[in-house]
Amino acid sequence: GGSAVCRGDANQPSRELKEAAGGDEAADGVKEGKSIRHKFKYYCVLDFEATCENPNPEGYEHEIIEFPVVLVQADTMTVKDTIQIFVKPKDKPKLSEFCKRLTGIQQSQVDSGISLSHALRKIHVWLQGHGLVEGDYAKHCLKKGKIFSRRGDYKYPFVFVTDGPWDLDRFLGPECQRKSIQKAKYYDMWVNLRYRFCGYYGIRRASLEKQLSHYDLEFEGSPHSGLDDSKNIARIAACLVRDGCGLDVNDGIGGRNRPRRSLRGKNNSRRKQAPSQKNVDLTKSRTPEDKKNENNDVEPRSIETTSPLETDRPQGARQQELEAEIGKLEFKLAMLKGGGKSRAKRRKDVYHRLKGVRARLEQLSLSSSVD
Repeated sequence: GGSAVCRGDANQPSRELKEAAGGDEAADGVKEGKSIRHKFKYYCVLDFEATCENPNPEGYEHEIIEFPVVLVQADTMTVKDTIQIFVKPKDKPKLSEFCKRLTGIQQSQVDSGISLSHALRKIHVWLQGHGLVEGDYAKHCLKKGKIFSRRGDYKYPFVFVTDGPWDLDRFLGPECQRKSIQKAKYYDMWVNLRYRFCGYYGIRRASLEKQLSHYDLEFEGSPHSGLDDSKNIARIAACLVRDGCGLDVNDGIGGRNRPRRSLRGKNNSRRKQAPSQKNVDLTKSRTPEDKKNENNDVEPRSIETTSPLETDRPQGARQQELEAEIGKLEFKLAMLKGGGKSRAKRRKDVYHRLKGVRARLEQLSLSSSVD
């Protein structure tokens, strides 16, 4: 987890970014043509997994079931430690079959898990062990109804890093509020790596897989495993820093600070090819739906459809793939309820995609009955 090769020869062996930067000279960050002075000593990369059904009932409330953190040392951008905690859901203790298939988490793992409140305190003790926080957990919690909204007030030597706003804003926050669980203020601000990535390269949308492909990397591990997702997000963060992009708080409960498009500038590209949307590898596998949705905001990785129908696969496997795709789109549709015009447009686009996938499944079923 502590090494990565970014945009190089496919046969080039992996190397630690610290060595690539020149050993001890990497005190100001992993460099390639541009020095990065980090504002934090450590990045805590996080990616939750939560309960889900297929489809999700109206008003379905998700509960966190996997709480992983990957600790990345900022000056070398290498992984120093990891922690993975399975959380026992309180409201819906029995996982759906769909949830178990999607996440790979088994019922026995959550049955032997701990409460979310206990998990938060366990993470705090783990951070204490690395010298990142001091004192009891309760001392780091604000009074009920208060949020840590001013960036200048954030004084911790670490910051959480997520792929989008969903983990801390729409999963941890609401669940803690529903269950009256104390949440430390260091969860109220974070580095939204997806927005940072899109803003730096001038790209409108980028899933986790597309971010990896930008650096000629492939996903390592099992998709939708919280720990494996976190490790891959850490790899993207290392490559982003290596490209000259600093990581600072740009999202939080108090509001998002989205960077302006394309922070690289005309004379700051590491590659000969300009990193415009036209030339970046992220667009080479776009579907017509992707092109139609290019002007939408970035969307959750965990519910994005990326697998088209493969005609050379067995019919049963194709049918299962379409059913899984329908489940993901239904999940996305449920997550997009409410909001303004932008969300309404995204909801409409997802509905049409869902309608198309259902039609493909029906056509497949009809051809099966004819055969």
